[in-house]
Amino acid sequence: MNTFLQNWAPATWKGSKLPNSIREMIKTAKKYHVSLNPPFPCPTLRNNMPIWFHNGQDQEKHPQNNGRWAKCQRDNHSFLTVEEMNTYVNETQGFRHSARVNCSCPPCRAARNKGCENPIKCRKAAQKLLDTLHPKWKPINIEEVDRLRLNDEELQQNDQAWKSGNPQFFNPNVMSSSSFTDEFRVFTRPEQTHSSLATRLAYGQQQDKEEVTVSICGVHKNLGYEDAKSAYAVWYSEDDPRNFFTPDQGRLPN
Repeated sequence: MNTFLQNWAPATWKGSKLPNSIREMIKTAKKYHVSLNPPFPCPTLRNNMPIWFHNGQDQEKHPQNNGRWAKCQRDNHSFLTVEEMNTYVNETQGFRHSARVNCSCPPCRAARNKGCENPIKCRKAAQKLLDTLHPKWKPINIEEVDRLRLNDEELQQNDQAWKSGNPQFFNPNVMSSSSFTDEFRVFTRPEQTHSSLATRLAYGQQQDKEEVTVSICGVHKNLGYEDAKSAYAVWYSEDDPRNFFTPDQGRLPN
């Protein structure tokens, strides 16, 4: 479906059947490490990921992307996404379901009508495939782990501070958007990819607050053109070793 969302790669050598323009784009994307791996994928992004050859699969758990039940799930059930597979696994938690091949509950009957020989075993295989996903990609309730957002009062204070030009609370929220397009990153470091969710200690377990004021400035020119440039600076205080600016800043407008 999408080489940037799954762990397969198209042939990019000159003799491949890909058009030259697409082949060169893919090679360039690989060279500069284009990747979709946000620190905290939102539920919609997780659900819409392809379930087959998912980039978030733990290969040490030997995910079965092929085989009897994978073929059944693709050909008979037409599953493509994590959400479809997760719904299938959990849809029998109701009246009249039993762990028999001839279970008469509506979901099992519907599965057999599609050509599934044994919905019980098929669902177990589906759950096993979902279990191979790394923690950050599992289809779980976001509220169970999300402790990174500012509360409503802090957000209101930030809004007033923005209007008056005063310092704002740093917003630690790193939850992704629901759009694949918005979450692709370039110049990533594959060796530093994390498979767990970004989080912080629960309330009541955090360290004492330490107030730090940081100024951040970003500039750009020729945005949208091939000669576009951008730079940024991070400023703590005079002679602070944490101060940082990009090398190109001196060639950009003040």
